[in-house]
Formats: sequence, C-alpha cells, structure tokens
Amino acid sequence: MKPELRLIRDLCNYGKHGPVLWKALVSKTERRQTMVADYTGLLLGITNHHSEEKIVVALKDHTERHFDYLAQEVVKFWTDRFAEKDF
Repeated sequence: MKPELRLIRDLCNYGKHGPVLWKALVSKTERRQTMVADYTGLLLGITNHHSEEKIVVALKDHTERHFDYLAQEVVKFWTDRFAEKDF
C-alpha cells in the first residue's frame, strides 16, 4: 500500500477512535498558521507571502506532513492508477 494511502486511513481511524490505536502512524493533528507563497507577482519577479491556517499531521516518527499536500498526493496516485487502467 502506498504510504500516503496508509496515512489517510490512519487519519480516519484517528478521527474516529483518537490516539489509542497501536498500529496508527498518526500521533496528533493540529491547525497551524503557515506562510504560503503567493505567485500572482511571479511575472514581475516578486513573490509575496500570506498566512494560511493549515492542518498539520504529526507522525509517530516525529515528522510532520501538511494535510492538503497529503491529500493531493493521494488524488494524484488514484488519478494515475485510473489512467493506466483506462477507466
């Protein structure tokens, strides 16, 4: 199973049962303010940043992943899988 798919499954289980699952990779989730690049001025060579609130997933191996990027990876995985199977 692709690691991102396993993380999504564990996030769902974490949401239902809390941090009591022994096999889950997720240790906690939280909302955090993050600076995000704003590419509207890219043609002029100016990159602005703005603050956004994002969901951060903390894993038991002490790494953190942003949920929106995690979901994006899973959607890309399934899009590629369906394309190769010609669905």
